[in-house]
Amino acid sequence: MENSIKEKIKHSPLAAPLTLARMVGAGYCGYPGKWEGEEQQVQETLNSIKENGYYIIPAYYSVERCQDLRDEIDRQFEENKDKTSHDDLIGDTRLFGAEKVSKSINKFNQDPHLQKLSDLYHGEHAPAPFTLAARLECNEINKDKDHGWHRDSLRRQFKAIIYLSDVSEDNGPLQYITGSHHMRNILADGLQGRIPYMSSAIAPESAEKILAKNPARLKTVIGGEGTLILVDTTGIHRGSTIQTGKRYALTNYYMFEDQIGPRLNEYFGPLAYAG
Repeated sequence: MENSIKEKIKHSPLAAPLTLARMVGAGYCGYPGKWEGEEQQVQETLNSIKENGYYIIPAYYSVERCQDLRDEIDRQFEENKDKTSHDDLIGDTRLFGAEKVSKSINKFNQDPHLQKLSDLYHGEHAPAPFTLAARLECNEINKDKDHGWHRDSLRRQFKAIIYLSDVSEDNGPLQYITGSHHMRNILADGLQGRIPYMSSAIAPESAEKILAKNPARLKTVIGGEGTLILVDTTGIHRGSTIQTGKRYALTNYYMFEDQIGPRLNEYFGPLAYAG
């Protein structure tokens, strides 16, 4: 009987307000002030993430550095096959914790500017316990497959993603529903899309309902190699379908310190948390 009631609530109009209530109880709250006293560019960056959910910086890395890092990712995938995951269905190869086996990738993980932005955005020190090295390749299986709409966390989370190859609409770019990280939209989108209680996975039909109301909210992030994307992944997003070529990227996962521990290895692999 109890499970039946929970199931009814999960898919009822109560799902959205109850999810928001749980998120607030778990520490999801408003943002720090207007970052007064910080340089103008830092304020502009953080205000854009706060308002839209993302900020894009072209040519953060040079073409030469991107080429070196693509070669490095290929090398690390080969040398760390036992720690690397591969999904044939979507052509995705991933190494979580790549900075622990690569000095050049570690430089991205330890980027002081990105760390400062993370700390300011979270309102406290929020390091990146690991960096994801990823290579997405088009194949005959995955031309109609994507990573699926989702939220990374129901508590604020910040990522820095750098494209190491040119990414057009055909190369599996990041897609983001603008403003979906805001409390008001977590509630409104949950109602509009009938998103189940406490669900981080967003069904395609739910995303379609949200975007049907306002198609302009869809942001497809294309950019040349070296493009940096700073994004609040509490918002609804996905890696879209790759139609051609390869897409290389590095991603820093910034987290509150109380979220970091050995349990990360259970979700992300043996290098995610080194202790």
